[in-house]
Amino acid sequence: MAQLEINFTIKGEPSETIFKLIKKDEGLWLKGISDISDVKEVPVELDPETNTFILKDNNVFEESDEIKEERLLGLSEEYIAAKNEGFELDDDVEKRSEKPGYGPDDIYVENKPFSISTIMELIKDGDLEVAPNFQRHFVWDKTRQSKLIESILLGLPLPSIYLSQYPDGRLTIVDGLQRITSIQRFMEDILPLCNMEYFKDCNGKKYSELKGVLPVLQYRKFRQTQIMCFVIDYRSPNALKFDLFRRLNTGGKTLNDQEIRNCLSRPHLQNLLVEMVATEEFKKATNKSLKDTRMAAQESALRFIYFYDQYTPDNPIGEYNGEIGDSLDRYVEVLNRLSENELKKYVDIFRRSMQMAYDLFGDNTFRKIDVNGKKKNSINKPLMLAFSVLLAHHYDKYKKKVSSGVKLKKEFGDLLLSDLNLSKMITTSTTHKASIKYTFEALKNNLLDKYLL
Repeated sequence: MAQLEINFTIKGEPSETIFKLIKKDEGLWLKGISDISDVKEVPVELDPETNTFILKDNNVFEESDEIKEERLLGLSEEYIAAKNEGFELDDDVEKRSEKPGYGPDDIYVENKPFSISTIMELIKDGDLEVAPNFQRHFVWDKTRQSKLIESILLGLPLPSIYLSQYPDGRLTIVDGLQRITSIQRFMEDILPLCNMEYFKDCNGKKYSELKGVLPVLQYRKFRQTQIMCFVIDYRSPNALKFDLFRRLNTGGKTLNDQEIRNCLSRPHLQNLLVEMVATEEFKKATNKSLKDTRMAAQESALRFIYFYDQYTPDNPIGEYNGEIGDSLDRYVEVLNRLSENELKKYVDIFRRSMQMAYDLFGDNTFRKIDVNGKKKNSINKPLMLAFSVLLAHHYDKYKKKVSSGVKLKKEFGDLLLSDLNLSKMITTSTTHKASIKYTFEALKNNLLDKYLL
């Protein structure tokens, strides 16, 4: 699920409070992430005519009505997109650690003006990755690409590019993928220009065809145009890199946590997560209801890997400290050090876990169900995590009963009815240590072990 957050200033308080959109039985609320505020939850509702959020109490915040409406409009758009991801909206709120763990002397960021020709050489030599698997896939249409090329021909300044450096010296694009890809497509004669305003004679022409249209000097100056690049040096702490990425907001939507992790992942880790969520077993278990437009599905695969590696029967959550975001951030660094062959094992483990889950629950897999086995619309992340990890670790013990055709839909519905604490743990504060530990133990002891051993 996307990070559905909004900032408001509570009346009488000196600074803004971050609010996260949560869902409860009685409706939707903005839940404050603050240690100083007495206002913790503010009810909101969707206007049926405009499909945008409105505050039920318009007197809680200092901001003007216009600012409130503008911010709530943005939240409404994010909410609609998040619903399409396929996960339940829960009330889990995570406040990240306020101590970054680094100081000014640890920051290594260089300003490097690269010419377009240098950038193209870096791409050609494999020293600059232009297609990392993160959210901002190349989506610009030809007109927008052409406008960028025209801006360069006009000599207009371009926004800066942000790059991250790996220990081996290779670079990956943090912010600026659309611009770099547009230039690359043009230079490689893939993009024919269109809808040019100042250089109408260039419409329909590719890069190699401009020599007879543009003055030679202007044609050559295109390659010499410099773009300011900020390079995050490999020596910078990983925590610093994540923090810098979260502060970037230079174009379009701010990257969410998983998009940032993928920016900092090596290609073999990026490819692993893509491969895991592309398996037929995953698609079948999730009923193809999870969308990966903003990497929600890939984050679920990363959570599986982290907790699979943490799990032991005696301590199902291992060293997990209750901070899911920070834990996954740090684990990306661990996984980056593994080879492609070492990472491959997770695909098969994940695949057979997904298949076993589907064999047990069918179209109800990873969803809350009632005693009649009624399917809910969205997938529950805590259930998906616990079931997938438990079935992966205890696959050999459970496979005999599963292969004989045992189903657990009704039994799981009965468990949710009888164990109200379990129902709470998979709905409220779902990433807390106690919640995840209880969910693992309850599902293992009172469902899987009970009926599959």
